[in-house]
Amino acid sequence: MFEVLREYQQGVADQLQDQITSGTLSQVNLFGGSRYSLRMSFALETARGLSCNQGGDDHCSCDSCQKFRNLTVSNVVIISQRDHRSVIETSLSTFERLYNDFSRQFVIQSIRRMLLQYHPALLSGAQTQSQNAAASLAGQVNELLVDFARMEIGNASQAKKAAKEIRSSLKGLFTAAKKNTTVTISQVRALEHWSGQTSMGDGKRFIILEAMEMTNSSARNSLLKMLEEPAKDTYFFLISEYPNRIMQTILSRVRRYAFPPLSRRPLLRTSNHFIFTTNSTTPWSHSSLKVVVWISPAPHRLRSFSLLQYRSSDTYRVVRLHHCSRKLMICKGMSLY
Repeated sequence: MFEVLREYQQGVADQLQDQITSGTLSQVNLFGGSRYSLRMSFALETARGLSCNQGGDDHCSCDSCQKFRNLTVSNVVIISQRDHRSVIETSLSTFERLYNDFSRQFVIQSIRRMLLQYHPALLSGAQTQSQNAAASLAGQVNELLVDFARMEIGNASQAKKAAKEIRSSLKGLFTAAKKNTTVTISQVRALEHWSGQTSMGDGKRFIILEAMEMTNSSARNSLLKMLEEPAKDTYFFLISEYPNRIMQTILSRVRRYAFPPLSRRPLLRTSNHFIFTTNSTTPWSHSSLKVVVWISPAPHRLRSFSLLQYRSSDTYRVVRLHHCSRKLMICKGMSLY
């Protein structure tokens, strides 16, 4: 459990694994830290470990773990206001270059993280026309991903065609996502109803809520009641960049985990999957990496800084190499959840 993630956040990984193994993990947890410190990834991996009936081994092939790897799970709900566009575009661009199993899985996981925001549990009650339309689009995208997972792709031309079809299907969802806010009172009520249902049998349920500090008072008060007495086998993961802004009555009911910014070595190793020279598809040596430029979304300004000091960004491009005469290298969207 946490075999891959431990390299990035060893302290958190050890703590969570010990608590899961000993059965002492709290039902209400707060993952606080800067962006791209893997808080979402840890929440999903914790959910996988708890759902597994074979101990949560990283290489487990049980039905539950297989569903978590492809994020075809029905027992996880995510409410988030993050913009998934840059990460998804990165995954598609990577697949166009590599069209291998790693890049295909990267596409599937990055898109399905967004699709978990359209869980049927959140669609109970009266819905607006735009909400119904977004849910319908999410269903269509999911069906496309099922076909994509089985598709035989043997060359770059086929990969580009598949990526183009996926991009086209995502346009409507990206538009709808711009209108998303953080947790609303109607969503909290829907989650309360869902967590109390018995139709899922003895299975565990997981609710991941992001940007809790931005919820309105009605949603906070309603959520507080759920956190005080969480339903049996229902686990909450609150993800926050500014945990100290969350109301004290909620903080008093959570177990807190601090996620520091990622350190140098694992960050550079991660970039190995995405960095390529302009005349080769072979990952370049990290020792050659020197300067990264952040392309600010608005206004479009360029700002140089060391990759080792980055904290957050939408798009990265490597524009200069140290002790190297080769030309431009590109690394787009090295965003980590």
